[in-house]
Amino acid sequence: MPKSPDQKRYSLDEAREEVSKMRGLIESKVVGGKVGDKYSADNYSAAEKLAEMKLPPERQKLYDALSEKIGNTPLVKYEGEVPNSNEIFLKLECDNSIGHSHYDRVYLKLFYEKERMGFIHPGDNVFETSSGSASASFAAVGRELGYKCHVAIPAGGEKAREQAAIEYGAQVYLTPKEKYVNGFTEFIIGFIKDHPDYVFLNHSMGNIKGRGKNVNENSVASLEDVAAESVEQLNEDSGNRFDFVVSAMGNGTNTLGISRKMKEISPKTEVIGFEMLSSAVAFQKKYPGRYEELFDINGNGDVKPENFSRHSMPGTSFPGIEFPALDESIRLLSEIKLVTDNKTNSEYKKMAGTQNDPKAAIRWDDPSIEQRLKKFGRSTIAGVAVALSKINESGATDKKFLVIAYDRADRYDAKK
Repeated sequence: MPKSPDQKRYSLDEAREEVSKMRGLIESKVVGGKVGDKYSADNYSAAEKLAEMKLPPERQKLYDALSEKIGNTPLVKYEGEVPNSNEIFLKLECDNSIGHSHYDRVYLKLFYEKERMGFIHPGDNVFETSSGSASASFAAVGRELGYKCHVAIPAGGEKAREQAAIEYGAQVYLTPKEKYVNGFTEFIIGFIKDHPDYVFLNHSMGNIKGRGKNVNENSVASLEDVAAESVEQLNEDSGNRFDFVVSAMGNGTNTLGISRKMKEISPKTEVIGFEMLSSAVAFQKKYPGRYEELFDINGNGDVKPENFSRHSMPGTSFPGIEFPALDESIRLLSEIKLVTDNKTNSEYKKMAGTQNDPKAAIRWDDPSIEQRLKKFGRSTIAGVAVALSKINESGATDKKFLVIAYDRADRYDAKK
């Protein structure tokens, strides 16, 4: 490629960062037509070589073996009552056999890319932050690959999640209970200062080095496979397509990956996001002013997410940290639903000065659904509740719904 005198000359680190933004980076080559005009000849060559770097054969063999344990999870039909000849299917991401959640996919890809490019090596100390399923999958996949894992989890949450990460060999650090996920930023800054040789994987945002606030495209790309597999599995059974996909809103990587791929391979499929009434991060971004219209029925300004206590669905959205993948995913969603439970409803009634539950929120802790889904986590139960609510409110008939079964019931503490 000829050099241009007015062309910016990138450092190798900058070249790496630019290359890392490209989607589908794993086992792909940098295409000159996409990024070639951004580089001098020397640095373009360096970036291209970086994208083509390979692992030693014995490490590649290990990654290949682990990849056989992740993905191609079952697609099963929900056996509870579903009206009007509609069908609800569950994609059992909790059956990924290393850390037992969709994050198995994410961490195999993150470790692979960082190791392939030489940013980490077996035996290194690596760390993460998580309020949800990521902690266990990070620890489990990291252990299989020979890394020393450290993970920060908010105090006061599900002890079952802390214990799972510990059982997989991770060292767990509890951040302040009252700050919940908003304590992560302070933790990261202090942890890096105290442990400058530890590598932050940063599944929720950033480039290949875990830096910056752009979408983590490796995380997103790994979750596109959930959509692709589901469509293929349904087609094998019926030759039909999904009409709706129901996705929990968290940091956005899950919803963005699934939405992107679904729009590509099944453009008519609508994706519905959901989050807790006591969070409403994505809801308020998509529908400015609607939260107040629906829930602040007395107009006193008391009903707002920051006045609720910490919700009971870890891993889903919470006010505070801005996640770029969440913002990008919102644009791809047909709608966003709010879900609630007994605790949230009780708090709402006090704030709103009413004896009535919030009409515009979906009660997820429905015993009839929970009884059918005993082995699954709360976000899966909530997803089915959202699908059933959509059927009832729209009068839909003969439609197919896809709900992601993210994790298992044993990753949550027993109800008190």
